[in-house]
Amino acid sequence: MKLNAQSQDTVTKAEAEILIYLMPASKELRRQGFAVGWDVREKEDAFSFFVYNAARKCSKGCSVTVGYFSVNKHTAEVTDLDQGKRVRNNDIEAVQKIIKMAHGTAPTK
Repeated sequence: MKLNAQSQDTVTKAEAEILIYLMPASKELRRQGFAVGWDVREKEDAFSFFVYNAARKCSKGCSVTVGYFSVNKHTAEVTDLDQGKRVRNNDIEAVQKIIKMAHGTAPTK
């Protein structure tokens, strides 16, 4: 029985969510005592995330938006879509390495 329709060599939704959880913006929200939340949409080559502050109570005119991000299904790269820049930190890079090894896409030495 096949539980995941994705090819085994691509990043899963759960793996992409872990990478989003590890982003510096997500870590900063948690450090401030808030919870990070997201809505995710699956595309052919990436997962797109709308990331927001899930604990902040906002009155009219206030924003809970953290930003829009994507996780490439083939490379596990996280991109800040608002800034057009790759999101990196030691935790993300370590998990990306684990994901690539698990999917057999890590470069061999």
